[in-house]
Amino acid sequence: MALVGFVMAFRVTFFFLQQVGAKTGGWSENYWNAAPDLPTVTLAAQNLLPLRWALCGYGVSIVAMRFQDLTSFRAAQPVPLTQFSSTVQGGNADADYPTSKGLLRLFGPAKYVTNQWLGGIPDSWITLGGVLTISAVGRDNFLSFKSALLNGSNGWRINTQDKSIAKKLVTAVTAGGQVTAAGSNYTAGQLVRISRTHGITGLNKVWTCATNVDPNTFTIAPPAGGFVGTLVNPLGTAQLQTKILQAMTDVQLVRATEHRVGRPFGLLSGRRKRRAS
Repeated sequence: MALVGFVMAFRVTFFFLQQVGAKTGGWSENYWNAAPDLPTVTLAAQNLLPLRWALCGYGVSIVAMRFQDLTSFRAAQPVPLTQFSSTVQGGNADADYPTSKGLLRLFGPAKYVTNQWLGGIPDSWITLGGVLTISAVGRDNFLSFKSALLNGSNGWRINTQDKSIAKKLVTAVTAGGQVTAAGSNYTAGQLVRISRTHGITGLNKVWTCATNVDPNTFTIAPPAGGFVGTLVNPLGTAQLQTKILQAMTDVQLVRATEHRVGRPFGLLSGRRKRRAS
């Protein structure tokens, strides 16, 4: 399957609230869509919304969604927020822990995988140790949600780094931020991930290329005082960061956050205490 680039892409964000007694917790979830325009992605999101909400337990509200038109990695142009006129309360009678989430695994071709945590899932779906025991109704609801994501005509995609872009071996880094990586040829403004280097503090992360010195050398903005240390073996790599959208080949709800009773109901943060054995 051919890789799909950012010819047109939207990030759709759903915003959730969960009421537990007098306390309220919130979170957001991102989904990616290759729609050709805003009206098309809006319709797709509105159709996905009730299917996602059906996976929530009692007290969960989906209060808003936002669309961002993405033209390049991390360069988002916000589109006006769509606010629902009223929130939707979950109809499941289960009482939920606000921090209980299910791990949604989204598969693409050629071993591309991304993960999404689904918040607000019914408490009865989780047993000790994070084992999922989805009810029959819940399983049917999940299959409907999965079908919508896998239907290519709906435009839903996974958003991943293009693995076909070769990594370049980083052989030298100066205190002032000049990086030597043979054949890199990165240009100003491109995003580059430096990873698995040793000996220099704070080097392993995504950087913006400042200048192209030559085909084998580029510069990045060093921290105050410059980079400290010297590269040592094993040497790390630099890779141009290019995001691609790909159609999903499978969707699985594989596990849940570890569930241990003992946290006072209504507490929206902090660790759960382990039950004494």
